[in-house]
Amino acid sequence: MGENGQVSVPLWRMLAMAASVSPVLALQSNLGALESVATAHLKRLTWLYAVAMATTCWLLYLILAGTTLPIEALAITLRALIAWYGISLLSGVILGWRLAWAMPVTTILFLWYWGYGSQGYYLWWEFTARPPNDVPSLVLSGALLLIGIVAYSATPWRRYRLRPRSRMFQTQYR
Repeated sequence: MGENGQVSVPLWRMLAMAASVSPVLALQSNLGALESVATAHLKRLTWLYAVAMATTCWLLYLILAGTTLPIEALAITLRALIAWYGISLLSGVILGWRLAWAMPVTTILFLWYWGYGSQGYYLWWEFTARPPNDVPSLVLSGALLLIGIVAYSATPWRRYRLRPRSRMFQTQYR
């Protein structure tokens, strides 16, 4: 906390979120007819595209940030990139790919407002500001990425298979 109760947030913390949301926004496509085919080949290419875009954006951001930031800040940034990517994947699945930015923006507002403790340190769940060797923040970031990957892999046809079928359907088509 700064003078007069003002809080300053380093710009690199906000730009890390943008570097992880951008690859997920690129998953938006107007080719709905192709996506409805739902072949394994299309899904594999979509996964490859998502990983390649994320890797490219993250490497570019880390290289550019590495010119001015210390190595500790780069480690924190990498942890934040992982968490933001998971949150944006979850947001894309729930809200649609065009709104993949909505949950990360909402999350960052909560982190900035409630992430700072009254004793003058960041709380354990503030993964964008805790020290690089903070285990709870690292576990949280990994869990957020895992949640995003699971949500992304739960395609509509897989979710359909998980739903219980109604009795009418079972008796009518046996």
